Amino acid sequence: MLTGHPQSLVEFRGLFSESTDRRQWPHVASSVSYRWAILELAAELGCEPEERAIYENRVARTPEEYASALLRA
Repeated sequence: MLTGHPQSLVEFRGLFSESTDRRQWPHVASSVSYRWAILELAAELGCEPEERAIYENRVARTPEEYASALLRA
């Protein structure tokens, strides 16, 4: 279980991958499921539907606040 924030956009992408190989994470951004998830997260979090906006929204909150926002969705 992740208890902190991803330290980079590449680590953030890794959260959407089954692979533990960090070399694969940059490729996640081109997957249909990732793009759909970004749109859905943006709608729930009230931010722009861009991965950078989602990432910045996440790191601006405590992990508890972020999880709570998603659980209320």
